[in-house]
Amino acid sequence: DRLLIVDYGEEHSVWFSADGSEVYFLGDFVQASGTGTLYRAPVGSGSSAAIATGVGWLGRFRFTPAGDRLLVFTDVGVSGNGTLRSYSKQTTLTTALASGVPADSSGLQVSSDGSSVFVLADPSSSRWSLKRITLSTAASLTLATGVGAFKLSPSNNHVAHHGGGGFGQLGALGIIKTDGSSGQGMVPDVEWGAFKWAGSSS
Repeated sequence: DRLLIVDYGEEHSVWFSADGSEVYFLGDFVQASGTGTLYRAPVGSGSSAAIATGVGWLGRFRFTPAGDRLLVFTDVGVSGNGTLRSYSKQTTLTTALASGVPADSSGLQVSSDGSSVFVLADPSSSRWSLKRITLSTAASLTLATGVGAFKLSPSNNHVAHHGGGGFGQLGALGIIKTDGSSGQGMVPDVEWGAFKWAGSSS
């Protein structure tokens, strides 16, 4: 077991890889922009390498289920939106996936097999486009537009999407298959956040 001791307030800026062999941390923090440089360091090596710059610390980094990719937000602006990038441990390359993504991770969900991410991107009037992005190719498929929130089904076969712009707001609720092949009729006047999939904890 390993324990890290970090400065108070920086606990959200340090992450271990899934197998505990590497640590990722935010350094060279610039107070004015609220961003820094993301570094990767094999545990016990005493060395580190920069992965990406302009990383917003409020963006909660997320590993894919297999732990082979790290999802990170860069270029976070005053709107709180940023560019979602994928860092591959195998290739050590960082790939831009989508822009205008809420950098607090509220607009990001990963499929259970780690092959795809579902994101809110390209904002317009407090709404986003809902996209499915294949991590191996960075190919993007727009599933719906005018979306304020969404939830991926436990089977990963469907996405429920809501048109409200924030907590407590009413909007139309729709369901679409994650391959984009078909959708279901919209249910009007559903409260933002007041929907969940059966068998899901969120």
